[in-house]
Amino acid sequence: MNKRGFLLALLFAALVSKTVIAEDSYVVVPVNLSLVPAFSLGRPAGQNTVDIVQLNIVAGYADMLRGAALGVISIIGKDAVGLQAGVANWTSGNLIGIQAGVVNTVFGTANGVQAGVLNYARSTSLSQAGVVNVSRNARGVQLGVINVATENEGIPIGLISIVRKNGQTHAQAWYDELGLMNIALIHGTKTVYNIYTAGVDSQLEDLTVGLGLGVHIPVGKVFFNTEAIFGAVSPVDAIAVEYENLFRARAYLGYKFSSFALIGGVSFNYLSNKNDTSITLEPVHGYEFGFSSDDRRFWPGIFVGVQF
Repeated sequence: MNKRGFLLALLFAALVSKTVIAEDSYVVVPVNLSLVPAFSLGRPAGQNTVDIVQLNIVAGYADMLRGAALGVISIIGKDAVGLQAGVANWTSGNLIGIQAGVVNTVFGTANGVQAGVLNYARSTSLSQAGVVNVSRNARGVQLGVINVATENEGIPIGLISIVRKNGQTHAQAWYDELGLMNIALIHGTKTVYNIYTAGVDSQLEDLTVGLGLGVHIPVGKVFFNTEAIFGAVSPVDAIAVEYENLFRARAYLGYKFSSFALIGGVSFNYLSNKNDTSITLEPVHGYEFGFSSDDRRFWPGIFVGVQF
């Protein structure tokens, strides 16, 4: 946006703000330059204020935001509409817009995006992207290392995704075409989940571990799952010293009984063979796709198991 467009946008925001909040006796502040809330240029003392542009050298405060708050610390006492960008962003009321910083906090309903290291929203329908994302009611995308939600109707993507209510947690065990006995933990929302896997062959020579993302589609007692699992395989006597990458894409059906479900399906598998390891895994059927090579092996698979 050019300077003219930016100034017009600020003027429009100011006019809209005056129209919307005049009846509540709020004072519109076009530009609030703040060292700390007690020392600021543009913010009248003892008045309820709405900031259009908030520039924070250390920390700034406004009762409402209808524009952009930029700087180190931004504190909005009630609602914010627009952008908060800084080290720490705090909105006590509702947010419509974007929070971008190291720590982002919304205590009301949040509609928009939070991007930072730590994101917290008490009630949200937004997307969160950070190292740790926490929300009471998540309805968008949570993208991070750790995602936590009391309830989640959206899509959590991370190493650990915890849903305290109305989610799903299952344990699985299955046997596959590599002769591996596998176990797994599934944890996530009703439809999207993380899966953590481990497996070992019958001779206890090779060990596999994996982390993946899955989609769950239930239809009565029957359900359909698809998963993408990224992992590694190592010789048992050289764990993490010798290893190869292992990718598995699975699609399978399950049938639920009272306390468990039977599962079975097919898989597409890729195993790198670049590190000259002593790994001995081979598909029992002996078939590999024609595009396989000495250092890239691809084959179809099949598996059966149980889910608890």
